[in-house]
Amino acid sequence: MKKLTILMLVVVMVLGLMLLAVGASAPVNKVTGEIWGWVEYLGESGHLVFDVYDREGEDKGCVYFYEDGDDVDINEPWMISPVLCCHFVDENTAWFAVETEATGVYMVIKVVDGGSPGAVCDEMYFDYVYYKLDAACKMVAKAKKDPSFEATIVGGNLVVHYCE
Repeated sequence: MKKLTILMLVVVMVLGLMLLAVGASAPVNKVTGEIWGWVEYLGESGHLVFDVYDREGEDKGCVYFYEDGDDVDINEPWMISPVLCCHFVDENTAWFAVETEATGVYMVIKVVDGGSPGAVCDEMYFDYVYYKLDAACKMVAKAKKDPSFEATIVGGNLVVHYCE
């Protein structure tokens, strides 16, 4: 009887560990990669690195902004913007809002993964929302009208990983 009880406990523990392992590796919606782009409206070019993800409703990650130019250390971002909210529309499209370096100014970003290479296929749009984080997150959640400004992507590749 003791052997049967010990065997049952071992089986229950092994099954529990297996479930834990499966739960820990649950798929995550995310945007990764990097792009180089030109923004006509700003008259500037830049380099962005995406690390945006949504695991079980928890929006996290950052967008790293780098300036182009010979005197810029590409390993030191000009700005690191934490993700405040995100919405993954489908296997190609994600929206998210990040903080900017200016207090009370949020950037809403829409990215479209059009495949590879990114310079030919990917898209990025953005808008600024002033002093209203809830308005920025509502814009992200609705994901209807494209943000006002478009970045022309000239290099790199971004990837939308969608698993819902």
